[in-house]
Amino acid sequence: MCRKGNKKVAQSSKKKNPSNVIYEEASRYPAKITHNHLFNIYHLNEICGPNKSHPNKFKNTNCTNPFCLLKIGLERWEKFRKPPKTDEPKRDKPRDIQLQPCGLYNNANLCYLNSFLQIWYHNPHFRHFVFSYASVPTFVNPKNSSGAVIKVQKIMERLQAVFFALEVSPFEACDAVRLAEALMLQDGQQDVSEFHTLFFAFLEKQLEGHPSLPGFKKVHEKINFRMKQIIECPCKRKKVTETIVSGLHVSPEGCTNVTEMLKKCFEPAPLHGYTCPECNEESITHMRNEVGTLPPVLMIQITRVSIDHRKDRTAIIYPRELNESTLLKGSKGNHKYHLIAVCVHDGQAASSGHYYDYIYDTRRKKWFHFNDATVKSIKPPGVETEDDVIKPTSDMRGCYLLLYRRDTDLDADEDEEIPYNKLPKRAYVIEKRVSIVI
Repeated sequence: MCRKGNKKVAQSSKKKNPSNVIYEEASRYPAKITHNHLFNIYHLNEICGPNKSHPNKFKNTNCTNPFCLLKIGLERWEKFRKPPKTDEPKRDKPRDIQLQPCGLYNNANLCYLNSFLQIWYHNPHFRHFVFSYASVPTFVNPKNSSGAVIKVQKIMERLQAVFFALEVSPFEACDAVRLAEALMLQDGQQDVSEFHTLFFAFLEKQLEGHPSLPGFKKVHEKINFRMKQIIECPCKRKKVTETIVSGLHVSPEGCTNVTEMLKKCFEPAPLHGYTCPECNEESITHMRNEVGTLPPVLMIQITRVSIDHRKDRTAIIYPRELNESTLLKGSKGNHKYHLIAVCVHDGQAASSGHYYDYIYDTRRKKWFHFNDATVKSIKPPGVETEDDVIKPTSDMRGCYLLLYRRDTDLDADEDEEIPYNKLPKRAYVIEKRVSIVI
């Protein structure tokens, strides 16, 4: 009797078929079913979340709510989740202004903007221009092709605010998000080399008619130089086209160091299918590039991205000094260019990755590694001579921009700064805000 009784209890404790349960529950409703009835039948009104204890808390099955996301296997992956890296701890961390430069927070993939700002803040010419800028109430903002107003004065004011913060902030890092908003930058990665070119061209065009334009042109001339494109025909005809460029674009393909890239850049290249207007013959004509004049600040832009958006990760050994004879034909080599900044892209693809900089601080007489909000002093990057045998490093595989400064330019205004009493009124307002935080 006991065995039969236990068997009956075991049979009664068996779990019912879910379809039968739904059928039995549905049979209790009237013939005319409404939306409310359906929601009740299929438990669509149930709420399952952190504020409600889960019915199957200690089981590996889901509850009756079809929208429930608990107990479907996601819990197993929680232990593999890593907390996202953030610069929040550095927001209130003080720095020694005399010894430590200020970093910049990375907001929404704007590391390329941070890279640009750090490089040009540490350039005395551009920093002098930004510090001395003053808006004019009577200036009429230009418009773009669609008729929208370009608030260039607002952009300059926010750029000035970032530079003032980098100068006097008592904390390890400051923010450039308001400048990004004024520039209407999208939430995505951009090519830092292209951004350099576009930003300077933008300022020169949009500041037309502004009192600060002559000052900007003076700064722009520090990086501009004349490049000659020469086409030579066997009939001795020579066509020379001269353009002004702000950077020397070189390809790393098949090269191991900067000298090889420069040599490749200035080598004659054949022009097939070119008809000479002088002899009217289609012959093998050669085209070559030649530097007309060298600027005080030389920007070498390494073209690592191909047309199909693939990135060339060829390791390029870059020297700490370049002789002008390497660049200027017929030069006596009396002057040298000293490395002052290296912009590096860390990543396998051009559309992703991260930008950081190695920059020489002329006031602190040190090299620093600028990685958004993190700033550390480092040994001088690069090599003394390109003949040095060295194991390729990550910065050699990812260097995008190399900035060199002529020795005469370093001697002329290395410590040039605006006297405190000559700063515009905005400087005092910003400094007052910072002093309140201090």
